[in-house]
Amino acid sequence: MTRYQGQDLCSSSLGVLHRVRYTVICQYADLNQIYHFNFQTHRYHAGSLIKNQKMKFSHIGIPTTEPFEGEIDLPHLKMTVSDHENNPYGIQWQRYWKDAPYPELVKTKPHVAFEVEDLYAEIEGKKILIEPNSPSEGLTIAFIEVNGAPVELMEYK
Repeated sequence: MTRYQGQDLCSSSLGVLHRVRYTVICQYADLNQIYHFNFQTHRYHAGSLIKNQKMKFSHIGIPTTEPFEGEIDLPHLKMTVSDHENNPYGIQWQRYWKDAPYPELVKTKPHVAFEVEDLYAEIEGKKILIEPNSPSEGLTIAFIEVNGAPVELMEYK
């Protein structure tokens, strides 16, 4: 089965203008593979389908207490971040403000972030660190703990 899915994603929370992504999903027997074509870079990126739930790597968030290049203050989230889309590996530096209301695990350990189709289905039965919330229009996120590490799950509407 081959399926094509076009996505128009807009985000202003991290200073990103428009990004347009074209996704091609191919399933062959036991092999599931997903390819993302990014019109800005003109490249395909491989992802995966996990347990019948499409999950796509988004970024790795790395907490720091030091200043970093390209700082973006997010006062409503009480944190400062870098743009994870300005590099091909999704690296995002994060500095949490003193009064940031997040668990220590999230504020002190790197996390991986994945885009999912159904956030509530994905967190069912998992250890939730941060309940589902909407940090920006059209995006709902939650943090879970997996093998002692924080994992961010993101659903775009």
